[in-house]
Amino acid sequence: MVLGTDYLVRQEKLGDKAKQDLLAMVEFRSAAARINLNSLVFCLADEEGMRQAQDQAREYLSWRKIQDDAGEWERIGGAQQEIVKQKLTDSTGAVRKAIPSAFSWAGVPTAIPATNGGGSKLDVSLTKLGIYIAGQTIVQRVWDRLTSKGTDQILQELGPEHMLERYGRYLWPETELWVTEDQLWQRFCRQVALPMLASRGVLKETLKAGQRLGIFALGQRLADEKADRNQPDSYIGLFLKEEMPYNVPLQGQRWLVMREELYRRLLDSPVPVTAADVRPLLEPYAERGKPVEVGLLVDQVTGLHNGKVDPTSVRTAIAEALKSQHMVYSLSIDGKSLADLPVHIGEDTAGYFVLPTTGPEPPKQGRVIQVSGAITIGQLPQLFNSLLKPLNSQNPADFTISIEATVRYEKDPGSAFDATLKDSFKQEQFPKIKMVDSKEI
Repeated sequence: MVLGTDYLVRQEKLGDKAKQDLLAMVEFRSAAARINLNSLVFCLADEEGMRQAQDQAREYLSWRKIQDDAGEWERIGGAQQEIVKQKLTDSTGAVRKAIPSAFSWAGVPTAIPATNGGGSKLDVSLTKLGIYIAGQTIVQRVWDRLTSKGTDQILQELGPEHMLERYGRYLWPETELWVTEDQLWQRFCRQVALPMLASRGVLKETLKAGQRLGIFALGQRLADEKADRNQPDSYIGLFLKEEMPYNVPLQGQRWLVMREELYRRLLDSPVPVTAADVRPLLEPYAERGKPVEVGLLVDQVTGLHNGKVDPTSVRTAIAEALKSQHMVYSLSIDGKSLADLPVHIGEDTAGYFVLPTTGPEPPKQGRVIQVSGAITIGQLPQLFNSLLKPLNSQNPADFTISIEATVRYEKDPGSAFDATLKDSFKQEQFPKIKMVDSKEI
């Protein structure tokens, strides 16, 4: 913010009223409180520099007055006219240099210890700008000075150790085990006790360097805001002393900066398994109609996540995966000794997971054909044409299709998809069809 002549710096100091006005500008934006206090910089003119600029302007105007007075201009004649023209040229250049040169101070919001010995109070520190270079804008002069080495006012780079040692008290108190990248950026923008950063990219590079050096760890959370930050399965990735991909975003609420203590705790925590983890292990057997030993599957499941699986989640995950693959628990390998899945299952549990072998009960007359299995939506037309249509061509007394469709998405398709479903699927047209959406559970 470039300020006018009401805010001149006199003998390297601001007057009391001028300073109070600047502090009010820092704290308020119109009638509302300013949120990002630490993102405002002032440019002010020096009183002596402004006096010199005004003198140069007066000299220019006096020569210009002679040139603009037609009668006077004719009276002085050619030789004197050339002198006036030269003086105009010289004074024009002097004015163009004197005015931007007068704006030679930058004012930056800062915090200083309160006089009563407790806490801090808002202040504005002045920094003398460098020598004006022809063609240089006021904004560029302020930027060059405040980003120069040694000023610590606008940082273009920040070492992770320096960040914690010098600014950790305000930026990331030791009582916090973690903080999000978004919270760090907001603190840099709002707390005047911290330096300004030239861009958010400076913070990104600092965080990448910090985890690479092992000063702190980084974690990328799942999109689910309800996911527990203290559970390892809430994270897409955890990083400590690693080379991260160059194109990783490292920005927003989903990126956590964490103390090594929390990182180690997450690594040592057991990970709950789900049906989604078990399903790929079962699918090869279900597709080929082959049985799988209970102990073998349990061993494969408990070996997931580098062997750090929560044992209390194994049975539920397997039971749900069996249902989705239409498989059952049998004490015999031929599937003829069906039984309820034991409450506790382990690698020593006897039995097999198989596809059911029971067919339809033979009728007293006629014939019954039953079709079961699992297909993809892309196979539905082929199944209809090659099997269901021929079956229906013989005028059956009854033809009932039982539907159990499971559709999984890696990400929620969103509200537009919800609206499409609501418009296209009318419950009254299919009174015996029930749809259960995990989003509504």
